[in-house]
Amino acid sequence: MFEIVKHLVRKHAENRKDALLEGPCEEDRVYVYNGYPLCDVENGETFYAKVITRPVTMKSETTGTVWHTATDGGVALSYDGVVFGGTSCYENTFRALADEGYHIKVKMRRTGMYARKVPKVQMLLPSKAAMDLMRDTGKAIPPGSDVIVLGVSGWDGPKRDFDAPLKTYWIKPSQGSKAKPKIGINFNGTKVHELTARSQAYKPLSVHVGETPLIAACTRHKSTSGDSYERIAFAFSR
Repeated sequence: MFEIVKHLVRKHAENRKDALLEGPCEEDRVYVYNGYPLCDVENGETFYAKVITRPVTMKSETTGTVWHTATDGGVALSYDGVVFGGTSCYENTFRALADEGYHIKVKMRRTGMYARKVPKVQMLLPSKAAMDLMRDTGKAIPPGSDVIVLGVSGWDGPKRDFDAPLKTYWIKPSQGSKAKPKIGINFNGTKVHELTARSQAYKPLSVHVGETPLIAACTRHKSTSGDSYERIAFAFSR
């Protein structure tokens, strides 16, 4: 019996998916309802909080306000196994990852005091482009990844998220031309797009030519003039 339990625990650990979200972007819209779990965190110190997407009810120590995440929206945050507050920022990203089975932790920093025994904290997150890509694919991006966004009209590639079949390569200019080489994007052996040096994505993407992105996604958007276009986002190892 003991061996069976050990086997089940080991399989659970092997199948566990962890998403560690950290980066340079400061997000202050974090609301501390219970300061006790953070009492040993020093001002300026960083720590990691667990994101809880299941329904949680919190009551503020200072105002008495009650927050039901099931009806009011948002997600709860815990430290050392105790809920201390929550946030509504990037809720869709957190829920998309949780729906795919990820256990999510976010990097945080204590920045001061909101009230007696209630500290102020902020999240230290990846870029908005990275958070949006994780929302669109339900896949975690390793900390420090390069996320590049490209807006195109007439994208001939897949219309949702996609992975390994996509690659980038250089397209040499014609002989005698002084133009910079283009960047071609290949999906399943077929060219689906190419970028010239005038594209804003050219320089950041040029660093990763020849690499396969960790994840990528295509989402449809509308410009201010009402024209439709595709937004292609790639995540590469740095």
